[in-house]
Amino acid sequence: MQRHAFGILALLFLVTGLYYQFFDAEKLHPLIIGATIRIGCVLGAMWLAYPDLKKVPRWFYPVLLTAVAIVLIRPKLIVLVAPTVIAIWILTPRKSTKQKG
Repeated sequence: MQRHAFGILALLFLVTGLYYQFFDAEKLHPLIIGATIRIGCVLGAMWLAYPDLKKVPRWFYPVLLTAVAIVLIRPKLIVLVAPTVIAIWILTPRKSTKQKG
């Protein structure tokens, strides 16, 4: 059900942003129009990636949130933070899906 919600919200944001972009641009601030289009694109990407997002381990979300906070505070640290998060992701042992017996 959540995947459907992502798809519906993505369409709503994209249609709203594009409508105001091309037909009623003077009614809304350009920042709001751009934000609705960007949010629609991100939700669309989440809709496409939803099956893979269900496989993300629980520990990854706090690590990602911490990394984003560090980069927001000190943008130049992205050079160190991004490879560190990728290395943690790749080097973490995975659970085996093979069944014994």
